[in-house]
Amino acid sequence: MKIIFLKICILIFLNNEADDIFTYKSLDHDSPSLICAKAKYDAASYHGKSDLFFALGFFTGPTGIIFSIIYKPELSANLNYLSKNKILLSNDLYNKCYSETIRQSNIINSIYGFLCSSLLIIIIVLALRYIF
Repeated sequence: MKIIFLKICILIFLNNEADDIFTYKSLDHDSPSLICAKAKYDAASYHGKSDLFFALGFFTGPTGIIFSIIYKPELSANLNYLSKNKILLSNDLYNKCYSETIRQSNIINSIYGFLCSSLLIIIIVLALRYIF
């Protein structure tokens, strides 16, 4: 038997002899890890403000990074329309995992923006030294 498909907490096995498909569900629908996994998926798919924090880090530098550390994100307005997990929107664990995922993403994007602006400045300074 070998694993042919792995999705969030669901394994599908293929039996080589008869080509039968067996499924194994390891978690309940209300388990905390599954709720958190759904929140992380929704945060990555539907939040959509990562470009804003990249620009914040790019143009304001360390101030933008500090702001993204302090900033407490909330549920996106798009979530009510796009997410398949509408029932979980009022769940405290879902909201906590969603906010933590967005917060980490915002911090990383602002750091990337700051690093890109720093790299651009270094390239411009080196190019101007080479020209003059």
